[in-house]
Amino acid sequence: MERPPFVHPGICEVHQMPKDFWCYDDETAVCGGCRISSHLNHDVVRITEKNEEELREFYTAVDETVDLVDEMKKATKAIQDKTKTVQTEYDLLISQVNHSFPIQKMSSFNYQHVLTIFRCVIILGICTPF
Repeated sequence: MERPPFVHPGICEVHQMPKDFWCYDDETAVCGGCRISSHLNHDVVRITEKNEEELREFYTAVDETVDLVDEMKKATKAIQDKTKTVQTEYDLLISQVNHSFPIQKMSSFNYQHVLTIFRCVIILGICTPF
């Protein structure tokens, strides 16, 4: 069950006392009167302890999120670097293809076929048959 972090106690409708405790068994804030009556054998802590626990969990989640964002930034940088390398290699091979196989001597289909093969080899490292 999702519940908002940081419990803000209110006033108990039964005892008209502040809800200064948290009942883990029933997942609710309770007052001192409810604590000694209907929540007597339950796992009950002061509401401030509950809030401190929620705050620790929140900061743990924030730290994990920051770590994930850092990893994503590193991965993005690695992809960008690899993309630049691949593009440079691709441009060099295309230049070599153009030099070795002048466009005037090659049909459009054959030229595109050669380019497709080079793209597969460079970018994917493999090439599937057409």
